[in-house]
Amino acid sequence: MKNLIAGNWKLKGSPNLADSYISHLSKTKPDNCTVVVCPTFDLLGYISDKWSTEFGHLGVQDCFHDDTNYNDGLGTPEEIVSNGATYIILGHSDRRNKCHETSELVRKKVNLAWDKSLIPIVCVGEKSEDRKGNLTQVVVNGQIIDSIDFDNLRGPFVIAYEPVWAIGSGNTPTMEEIGEVHDEIRKLLVDLTCPTRGHNIPLLYGGSADDQNAGSILSVENVNGLLIGGASLNIQKFGAIIECA
Repeated sequence: MKNLIAGNWKLKGSPNLADSYISHLSKTKPDNCTVVVCPTFDLLGYISDKWSTEFGHLGVQDCFHDDTNYNDGLGTPEEIVSNGATYIILGHSDRRNKCHETSELVRKKVNLAWDKSLIPIVCVGEKSEDRKGNLTQVVVNGQIIDSIDFDNLRGPFVIAYEPVWAIGSGNTPTMEEIGEVHDEIRKLLVDLTCPTRGHNIPLLYGGSADDQNAGSILSVENVNGLLIGGASLNIQKFGAIIECA
């Protein structure tokens, strides 16, 4: 499968950043990997009007958990699709830890995303105390099992492993540590689905990944792409990551 490079702008995007992406991607038209750009919801319509499928795909960073009621702040899957997105990040550590979002709520959002043919990028990862207690795989596997309805898979999905302690810290696990977690995730997905499907679910790494370490991380077996945070706010850095994918 092609590597998938997803840029998560969080709340730091701007029309200028969107324009720099359009300018860069219109020249490079990357085809060596799958590119997904996830701006803030308020910028989605702006960038969608100028977007081409030659550039890649658009995504969003979350959605409201009820597609039938009006709400403040978060778009519904229906609104997201109507604004041009095809991917959606769900269960990001910011949502799980700062907003106390449970895996059960993530599962509900995943099902809503599938109902509208969105592809969920489901984020999982351990805190520093989990790693110190040798509970990394217990936590990660539990989040995967609880966040996705494996008895009723209705669409494709992506898993993004993002150790909470590494996000925005400048610290990353060793390549061996990343490989160990991704290998175990792959085994779990094979067990929960089947060998054919389990081996073809993209596994991304996220957590202080940038243009300096992207090549090394992407060389690790069972790493099929990256979820990029801070480095996605600079199109030159993000472009360099795409090139090495």
